[in-house]
Amino acid sequence: MHLPESFVFPDCTALLRGWRAAQNPHLECVRATSHAWIFSYCTFSKKDKASFIKHDFPSLAAWFMPDCSAERLRTLSDETCQAFVWDDLLDDGILTHDVDAAQALHDQVVELLSLRPEEMQDYEPKRDVLKALKDYFLRFCVDTNELTQRRYAACVIEYSEATTRLLKERVTGEGAAVRTVESHILDRRLTGGPMPPIVFIEYCYGLHIPDHLWNHESLIEIRNMASDLICGLNDLFSFNKEQAVGQTDNIVWLYLVQGLSLQGAIDACTALVTDQVDRFLAAEQRVPQSDDPRVAADVSRWIAACKELVAGVVEWYYRSGRYFFDDNKDARRTGLVKVLPRRVEAPVNVAALAQSAEKEEKLEKEYYQDVYSCDSRSSSSSARPEHAAVPVCSGCQIV
Repeated sequence: MHLPESFVFPDCTALLRGWRAAQNPHLECVRATSHAWIFSYCTFSKKDKASFIKHDFPSLAAWFMPDCSAERLRTLSDETCQAFVWDDLLDDGILTHDVDAAQALHDQVVELLSLRPEEMQDYEPKRDVLKALKDYFLRFCVDTNELTQRRYAACVIEYSEATTRLLKERVTGEGAAVRTVESHILDRRLTGGPMPPIVFIEYCYGLHIPDHLWNHESLIEIRNMASDLICGLNDLFSFNKEQAVGQTDNIVWLYLVQGLSLQGAIDACTALVTDQVDRFLAAEQRVPQSDDPRVAADVSRWIAACKELVAGVVEWYYRSGRYFFDDNKDARRTGLVKVLPRRVEAPVNVAALAQSAEKEEKLEKEYYQDVYSCDSRSSSSSARPEHAAVPVCSGCQIV
């Protein structure tokens, strides 16, 4: 598929209509210790370690939660680093083509997160990436109630199950469904990993959302739209880099194979983001008012934090250098993105991405009515490192 030399990129900050984006001032307190923590669990080559540090995933955590304490930012930063190592392990690490090992990893995730915190103390995961998961999750449990712990464990298990299924489909070709815009969105809610940081909001800000509110359709819709925005905006930012290496698991490609031009596909994605913001804001108006002032305040803070998380992710996308580099460093200012040269021919199978009108209607209905009720490259020592304390800096109060 021939692509033009450039395309107009939307102002993604403006699409969010003033949602607050800020970076946590405690980032410098946690960056080095968080990197040291993940490196103590997972062995990286010198090149991979330099690349990991350059991507600066602790800064993403700092954009996620701009107002949490240094101690809780550290736990979130560790979770974020571990999540990227886990994702890399399945995407282009030692498990990429090993279906049995990927399934065994998932089975261990379920076994680990089915344990109560006191039982987890004596459980020793086989994979280093899960040893890291156990470490930060036990810290998460210290400052959360059982309800929040179950919510977090459930969304991590869902992520593990979905990414394992995706790997099996990629390796064996069995069970792979025809991809559409709607099925892609639903899939990305699980495989893109947006839900764990959304659930982490309660931990970071010491909130308690009762079950009857957490499971209310309005909060379900807010979670889903925040998730869809994170993943949809990522597709916009990552498309250029991915098309250059032949990756087509992106919503832009799905619009392209429907016959849209590249600019038309970008515009369609932009319209989808606008619709998701509308749905988020509409759901916010339907949130029930609690008679308990503390609960009402917690729900209000949680909704604001969902907006901050999405807006913070956008800032990180713009600033990280992961998506806009070389000739596109000024893309935010100019709004123009030069299409990167194709290093391999993207294997776009139009027939495989096409679908019947009947299936399109079914998936569209499911999307709009849905109610959502370290072994990095090789293993490291099996000894569990002690959790490093967060260093004290000016303005931090660490007890």
